[in-house]
Amino acid sequence: EPESEPESEPEAESNAYIPYFVSNDGNDNVNTNGDENNSFKTLNYAISRITNQNAIYFKEGSYEFDEEEITTNNDLLIQAYNNDNVIFDGTREINDLKDNSINNGLWQEYTTSIVTDNNQKINDKKIYRIKLRQDVEIWQLFYKRKEIINARWPSAQWNDDSVYNWNNWGHGYYDFKSSSGNITNQSGDVIGNGTNSPYYYDNGEIVDVSHNNINLYEFVTKQQEINSAFDISGSLINLNVGSFKSYTKIVNSQTLDNNNEVIRLSYDSVALWKEKHHYYYLENKLEYLNSENEWFFDNDSKYLYVWLPDDNIPDLQNIRAKVQSYSLNIRTNNVSIENINFFSTTIRGNNADNLRVYNCNFMYSSCYAHMLNQINYGTDIQPSNNEVFNSQINITSSSNVNFNKCAFKYTDGSVLEVTGGNTTIEDCYFNYIDKTVCNLSSVMTTIRLSGNNNTVKNNTIHKTAASSTLNSGNEAIIEYNNLYESGYLQSDGAMIHCMVNQQPNVKIRYNWVHDTIKYGIRFDGDGDGYNGYIHHNIGWNCEGGIMVKGGILDNNGNSVGGHFVYNNTFFNSVEKNDIMVLNTQKGENINYGSVVLNNLCEKLSGHRTDEESFESWIYNSNNFTPTNVEDYLIDVDNNDYRPIINTSIVGAGNTTYTNSEFNPTGVDSLTADIGAMNYNGNLWKAGITWNNSYLNDSEYVTINRFYFYTDLQPE
Repeated sequence: EPESEPESEPEAESNAYIPYFVSNDGNDNVNTNGDENNSFKTLNYAISRITNQNAIYFKEGSYEFDEEEITTNNDLLIQAYNNDNVIFDGTREINDLKDNSINNGLWQEYTTSIVTDNNQKINDKKIYRIKLRQDVEIWQLFYKRKEIINARWPSAQWNDDSVYNWNNWGHGYYDFKSSSGNITNQSGDVIGNGTNSPYYYDNGEIVDVSHNNINLYEFVTKQQEINSAFDISGSLINLNVGSFKSYTKIVNSQTLDNNNEVIRLSYDSVALWKEKHHYYYLENKLEYLNSENEWFFDNDSKYLYVWLPDDNIPDLQNIRAKVQSYSLNIRTNNVSIENINFFSTTIRGNNADNLRVYNCNFMYSSCYAHMLNQINYGTDIQPSNNEVFNSQINITSSSNVNFNKCAFKYTDGSVLEVTGGNTTIEDCYFNYIDKTVCNLSSVMTTIRLSGNNNTVKNNTIHKTAASSTLNSGNEAIIEYNNLYESGYLQSDGAMIHCMVNQQPNVKIRYNWVHDTIKYGIRFDGDGDGYNGYIHHNIGWNCEGGIMVKGGILDNNGNSVGGHFVYNNTFFNSVEKNDIMVLNTQKGENINYGSVVLNNLCEKLSGHRTDEESFESWIYNSNNFTPTNVEDYLIDVDNNDYRPIINTSIVGAGNTTYTNSEFNPTGVDSLTADIGAMNYNGNLWKAGITWNNSYLNDSEYVTINRFYFYTDLQPE
C-alpha cells in the first residue's frame, strides 16, 4: 500500500480560538449554542451569531450553500474540525433541479441522428434528456463526480489528454507567408496562394483546413442531410489565432464554398491576430453532442441532454450540475481557510490582507460558463469586446496572501490570480489546468500574481494549457518549483516567464523545468529588462532551456543593465539551444553587461537556434559544454544531477567574479562546481515537500488528496 499522507495538525484548543461548530445535522435557531455537541447547520447562520468567536469548525460532511460573503470584523478561521473530511460542493443533484411537471421529473430516452467527428452518420442514436426548472442555470456537469465535457466539435476528453491535442481542434491555416503569398497547412503543404485563395482570410474570419478526417465542411453538409436548416451561426467558437492569446467569440455567419468544398466562418475580430498557427473548436449546439461523455443544455427550453460513457443510463442522483462559481467571498482581513475540500466551487476575495489558505484541495474549482453563452457566469458574452475571464480563484487588492500545501486539479481557465503584493504560493500542487485558455488576463498565464515581492516556492505544476505557466509579478522569488508538461494550447511562451518590468531583481533559482514544448525560463521583451537572476536551475527536454533578453543601450549609449545567468544545468533541448543570451534582438545589439558564468549545458549560444559565440559585451566565463551532459551527472534517471568527479566541472567554477551591479551573496552566491549541483553537495529536490512516498507526485496527490468523495475512488 502507498504511504498515506500525514494528517495535518489540528488547531490547538486554547484561548486563541473561540469556535462555533457547523454540521449537517445541526440546527439554526436561538436554542442552539453552536458548541461541539450543539452545532449550527449553516455557515451563514454561524456568522450571524458571532460576537467574540473567531473560528468556525465544520464537522464531517459535504456542504451545499450559496456563496457566503465574509465581512466579520474579527479575525476568522474556517476549518475542518479534527481532520474531518469536509467538502464545500458547488453542484446539486439533478433531482434538486428537475421539472416535475414534465415526464414526472424523470430522464427519458431521446433518439436522434448524429454525425461523428470523422463524418460518419449514425441514425437512431439513443441518448437521454430531462427537463429542468425554469429558474435553473447550469454550466458544468458531472457523472459520478467526474466531468462530462461540453458538447464540442471536434470532441475531446480529460481522461486521454485529448483536450491537449491539436488534432482535437479544428484547424485554420498554419502559416500565411506574406513574402510569397503561400498558405500552408500544419504539414507544411501549400494549400493556396495569395489573397484570392479560398483558404485566405483575415482577422474576423477563419476557413477550416481539414486534417485527419476532421473536416467542418463535410460535417455541415452531412448535418444538412439530416436537417437542411442546420447552420454553424450562433455557435461559440474558441480561437487560438493570436499565438499566446486565445479568444471565445460567437460565429456570426457561415459561408459554404461548394466548388472548393471549404467553409468560412465569421466572428467579431480579436485583439491580437497572428498570421500563423490557427486552431479553433465549436460549442453550444446540440449537433456537437456526437460522442460519449458529452452534454448539452438548452437554456431556452431547459432541456439537458447527455450521452454517458459506455451508454450508461443517467439517474437523478449520479448526475450533478454546477450552480455556483464561489463558496466564499472574503472581504475582510486576517481570514484563514484550512483543511477544506472544494468541489466545482472555489473562493474569491477583495481587500483581504493576510488571507491564508492552508491544506485545501480544489477539484474542478472553476470553469467558463460557455454553456450559457457566457465567459463569466451572470454576464452574457460580449463578442465585440475582448472580455476577461475572472471566475478563477481571484483575490484582488490584497497583500500578504498565502496559499500553502494546497492541491488543484482540473480547471478550465487560469487557476489563480492575486493582486496586492507579498503573495506566497508555497508547497502547492497544480495539475490539468485549463483546456480552453481563452480570454485570460494580460499575456494569458496559468498563475498570475501582480504587485511586488511575491514568492513562488516548492510547487509542482504540470499539464497546463496556457503558453506561459508562471507570471509572478515584480521582484519575485521563484525557487524550488518543479514545472513540466506545459503550454499545450497556445504558441510561444515559457514555463517561468518574466515581462520587462518583472525582470529587475527577480530571483529564479533552484527550479526544475523540463519536458515541455515551451522555453523553460524566459526574460521577454526587446532588451529593456535588466538585473534579473537565473541561477542553479536544472532543465531538460524543453523546446529551449533559458532564453534571455536584456541589457539594451539607452539613448545615451549606456546599457540599462545586464542579466545574470550562472550555475545552471541544462541539456537535451529539442528545437533551440539550452542557454540563449541573445546578442541581438530585432537588429539591435542587446545584453550589454549580462553575465554568463559557471553553466553546464550542451548548447550555449548568443542565438536561439544557431551556434553563435557571445559578443564581447557579454561576460562569458567558466562554462562547460560537453556533447552529452548526462554523461557527467551521477544518476539522471533518479534525479541526481550532481556531477561526477571531473576536473572540467568539480572546482572549476568562478566564485569571485563581481561587477558594479553583480555581487551575489547567500543563497544567490556563485558555487565552486560548474552547474546547479555540487559534487558531494546537497541533493536538493524541486516541487512539493509533502510527498515522502515511493509514488510520483501525480500518483501520490491523486490518492491522498482527490478521493474525498467515494465516487472518485478507483473501482
